[in-house]
This record gives sequence, structure tokens and C-alpha cells, in this order.
Amino acid sequence: MRKVRLVSDARREFLKEVSYYESLRKGLGRRFRNATTAAIRRAGEFPLSGKPGVAETRRILVKGFPFAVVYT
Repeated sequence: MRKVRLVSDARREFLKEVSYYESLRKGLGRRFRNATTAAIRRAGEFPLSGKPGVAETRRILVKGFPFAVVYT
């Protein structure tokens, strides 16, 4: 697996969304965190599996949520 890190803006957005989903329903923030972590892990393990995007980026959808992990 390749080393993966979140840029500071992405980390802030991620933590904000975890809190938001948890405020909607207890446990939903944890589900979002786990689904996002799984998508990040997939990006690290299989970097070419994401859909190609602009400026040499790729994206992997976060299962069960309207989000994608964008990576280079």
C-alpha cells in the first residue's frame, strides 16, 4: 500500500462532515468515517482504480454517502 495523507483542508472538511453526520443520527458520523477511510485505503492500495479526473487526479466514491475521495 502506498503512503496516504490528507492535505489540511481535506482533513478539516472530513472532520466537519463526520460531526455533521453524527449530529443527524447517532452512529452515522462513525459510518461516514469508516466508509471514507475505506475509500482512502482503496486509493492507497489500488491507485489506478479511481476514475480519472482533471489535472492528473483520480476519484473514488465513498460508499453510501454523496462524497468522493480525490487523490493524485
